[in-house]
Amino acid sequence: MAGLASAGYSLFLATLPLVTTPSGYFLSPLSIQYALALAANGAGPNSTTQTELLRVMSVKGAGSPLTEAQVNAALARASALLTSQCPGADGGSAAGSTNRSELILANSIWTAPGTQLRPGYTSQMQELFQATARVAANGAGDVNAWVSSVTHGIIDNLLQGEV
Repeated sequence: MAGLASAGYSLFLATLPLVTTPSGYFLSPLSIQYALALAANGAGPNSTTQTELLRVMSVKGAGSPLTEAQVNAALARASALLTSQCPGADGGSAAGSTNRSELILANSIWTAPGTQLRPGYTSQMQELFQATARVAANGAGDVNAWVSSVTHGIIDNLLQGEV
């Protein structure tokens, strides 16, 4: 968990100078970690791609990069901790709570039409990260429609242009 927090803070510091307007800036280090984990799990075991993704996700100066299993376990713990601490995270509300906040952890894997994913990969990502596999037949439009649906319309235009 400390590694994920440290990596997220490093990402925040690295991107802050890129912000040119005081509003409209949103960064979710946890979402980026989930996206990198989905990609690392999909890369071949011990491949150059997986090794580099795991290195990027690890804390600088912490020695060896995290393993796929360590990343998966850390993200599972983060998800469990966040959903247990946020009243209403599961759609309900904590006893006596008047908090109307909601935590939405939504992960998905997108492919081009005709691309085949390994069934073992998609089932593992569903189990670990509740990630669904989808085809982006209409590019960014499909992704944006899904994002809008899972965020109840709060985020309706995550991607611009074609993907």
